[in-house]
Amino acid sequence: MLDPLDKLVAQYFQLVEIPLLDLLDDNVLVKPETQQAIYDRMFNDSLWPVIPPVNYQTRVLKMIISRIEGSISDPEEDV
Repeated sequence: MLDPLDKLVAQYFQLVEIPLLDLLDDNVLVKPETQQAIYDRMFNDSLWPVIPPVNYQTRVLKMIISRIEGSISDPEEDV
């Protein structure tokens, strides 16, 4: 069984339709180490020879950021 982040990364590189992506739970997405892992594994184009089209990357990133923003309960605590 795939780790949820592994599954998301696999779906991302398979260009799964945005609404069908299995995002991580909000309490996981808000963690800085999770956000760093998402960047490194999905958006750091220096690590990947082939990446999804920019339009797809942008749409996925906007959705992830929106979910992170929506999951912040205490802006002072959730950095």
